[in-house]
Amino acid sequence: MDYEVCLRLKDLGMKLEDVDDIPKYDVDAYDVDIKQCDFVVDFLRKKDLSEKEICNLLKENPYMISVEKGRCLVIDDILNGLGFLKKDKKILINSNNYIYTASPTEMDSIIKYMKSIGYNKEEIRNKFLDDTDLITDTLEDAKIKILRK
Repeated sequence: MDYEVCLRLKDLGMKLEDVDDIPKYDVDAYDVDIKQCDFVVDFLRKKDLSEKEICNLLKENPYMISVEKGRCLVIDDILNGLGFLKKDKKILINSNNYIYTASPTEMDSIIKYMKSIGYNKEEIRNKFLDDTDLITDTLEDAKIKILRK
């Protein structure tokens, strides 16, 4: 991983061994430059995550460091479309570290399915806040959870 990126993450508060572990799980991390790192950190800061929360997220989900800007923006659009506020997104991120590395297509399929069985946007939002893993499930797993409750 880029030396500047390592320093930035260490300065953010990550333990050196956690920084070193990132490329073990995400080979794309070797290609992450300081601009990408800054985008991810700034993106998460704009969700009101503290440095400690950002470090925890990157430790738990090393793929976040190399996530594409476009994916983050599409997922934000999906969440905004459901009426998620900044505080809701923070809850979601801290409960499910995979929100921004999940498949936007799969998220959209889950939302369309929920609408097809009668959920409105507010109910979908509340359901995702109650079960924060639901939004990153596969459609098939989500159907099972939704129908079970």
